[in-house]
Amino acid sequence: MSTTKRASLLGLLALGLSIGGCSTTAPRIPYTEAEALSADVPGMPADVRFYADAPAFVFERFRQTVATQAQARHEPVTFLALSSGGADGAFGAGFMKGLTQSHQRPQFTMVSGISTGALMAPFVFLGSKYDGTLQKLYTDGYASALVKNVNILNAVVGNAFVDSDKLGKFIAQYIDQGILDAVAAEHRRGRRLLVVSTNLDQQRSVVWNMGAIAASGSPNALKLFRQVLAASASIPALFPPRLIDVESGGRSFQEMHVDGVALRQLYVAPDEVIYGGRAGTPNPIKDLYILVNNKIDPTFKVVDDDTVSVAARSLATVLRREGRNNVLSSFAYAQSHGIGYHIAFIDADVPEPPSSDAAEQFSTEYMTTLFARGEARGRQPSPWLTHPPLSTDPAGHALTAAQ
Repeated sequence: MSTTKRASLLGLLALGLSIGGCSTTAPRIPYTEAEALSADVPGMPADVRFYADAPAFVFERFRQTVATQAQARHEPVTFLALSSGGADGAFGAGFMKGLTQSHQRPQFTMVSGISTGALMAPFVFLGSKYDGTLQKLYTDGYASALVKNVNILNAVVGNAFVDSDKLGKFIAQYIDQGILDAVAAEHRRGRRLLVVSTNLDQQRSVVWNMGAIAASGSPNALKLFRQVLAASASIPALFPPRLIDVESGGRSFQEMHVDGVALRQLYVAPDEVIYGGRAGTPNPIKDLYILVNNKIDPTFKVVDDDTVSVAARSLATVLRREGRNNVLSSFAYAQSHGIGYHIAFIDADVPEPPSSDAAEQFSTEYMTTLFARGEARGRQPSPWLTHPPLSTDPAGHALTAAQ
């Protein structure tokens, strides 16, 4: 979903809650912060997840294991980060297909995904033979059905505008035991698939090691795999949050997880690694690829002078800037650690949807057009830029694109 639509929904939610309402959702089991910090997912290995703001050594230990296995295979370590973007994920799906057609698609050692990037991630991770599946995700009309029958009353008396688990059913259509087994096989080879959700109780990003889930052998592996994907893509207020079963000290309770974009729009490494690392520190990653399912620069729009429009545009502006900051920090990280940097994003001249209405944002026509733009971009001789636009001035953007 675009930042504009997401902000609109949040604004409507605030208005709905201001008039009061009685929730029909069941009360949750309370638990303490100490229990939260030591909670584990039953039946899953210890490395099934870690916090995105964990100490640097946690991520470094994880990444070094990947590097050791890649070295044994005589392969370089490459990292692809797939961003949020909702319906604009059609661009990224098309871009990957274009890369396949132009024979410019690397095999990524690690793939991370947030929100729509999470939905794409398993298929991008598994390779070009799933390009057709990616195309169906965004252009066969299934995605547009997700946002039909959006009703503010559902949010006032429940926990989301969409009252049924449409997103969960949508994911189940595409993620089956065969996909789980394929991800598990790649995980055993040493590749890693990461999906980020937001633990709303703790206000922290959680990085899920999806291959560890798939390879766990647990009878609940497929259910949890689907749950995590749904959590990462569950836009707050639009889709219901996901309650994930955990246990701590012999007690069982549930964590509340929502869209990973609540805290970040793409994931490369913990903040302590990105901002605290010393320049020139050895790094096993050879190349970092950033695929942004959105525009990076600000876009012009004359805003209607009413409460919802002003609130929506203000939140959209915050989210757009947050996404740009994520991109710039990833670039600075790559530069300071000697990592090759490659980025692709939606060009500024790509038309916006005709309105901020959900049906327009997720219309099959819009997503098909965006998929085609991404596919064409992926077929270009140089589909990736070597650095993001460092200025939001249109002249500076043009200069970057020319390079």
